[in-house]
Amino acid sequence: MQRKICCQLWSTTLTREYVTLSLHYFEEDDLKSGLYSNFKKPVVRIDPDLRCAAMLVYGCQLIIFPFKKDAAADGSAVSKSPFAPSYIIDLSKMEEKIHNVVDMQFLQGYYEPTLFILYEPIRTWVGRLPTRKDTCRLATLSLNMQEKVHPVIWSLDNLPYDCQKALPLPKPTGGVLVFTVSSVIYLNQNVPPYAVSLLNAGDHVTNFPMKAQESVAIMLDNSHVCLLSSNQAVISTKSGEIYVMTLCLDNTRAVRNFHFDKAASSVLPSCKFITYYLLKNGILTFFSFE
Repeated sequence: MQRKICCQLWSTTLTREYVTLSLHYFEEDDLKSGLYSNFKKPVVRIDPDLRCAAMLVYGCQLIIFPFKKDAAADGSAVSKSPFAPSYIIDLSKMEEKIHNVVDMQFLQGYYEPTLFILYEPIRTWVGRLPTRKDTCRLATLSLNMQEKVHPVIWSLDNLPYDCQKALPLPKPTGGVLVFTVSSVIYLNQNVPPYAVSLLNAGDHVTNFPMKAQESVAIMLDNSHVCLLSSNQAVISTKSGEIYVMTLCLDNTRAVRNFHFDKAASSVLPSCKFITYYLLKNGILTFFSFE
């Protein structure tokens, strides 16, 4: 898999087409740390305030692309790149020794671009849970792109080992949701964490303080989450069930409860391509559903 990033601009002229402004190449051997195979897929995230983009390659090389403030937005200037010179942060050489990044997301509501990184420095698995659990951590970097410094302004240890994705929340709620295989955790730099368990796994999986979510049993592995508002999201599970999750806030805007409403359920078909025929003005395609 190639480690390149391409910046394109939609031209509003008569051509009405995408124009490539710049192509960035990150496949040098010194970035691979001696690896020649089994590379992790690159991950790209964009700051919600459009101040920069971040690309994670080879597991620990974080590339920052600052956006120019005067970049043209009308599609007329297609010869200039909207990026200022990029730079690279080696996460493995930071004091936190960030390895095995699970997910990363830009947070909202900060003065500087702030990157939330969920990682697992020492891995474990189900068979070692009696001796090693809660191996995930978080580190939040504040990116000063002019000085090229990136202090950690928020960190937390001992998160469940099966953390799999993060979902930042906009204001006024703020913070971030972390989804594990069997639980949902709300994290905010200014308030204590709040977590609920969606299965009866209990202390066998984690020692992180959680409350049992009554009348709900949801497996979140291979699920997809879509944000609806600052306190509401839709969860689609691998079994075809769709839940609307609402964050219940108190007067101080702190999360006090989660509410799950089952919105729909269906059987997921698997579609296998059979054959097709070229027609005069189209294609006739046959499928089989199992």
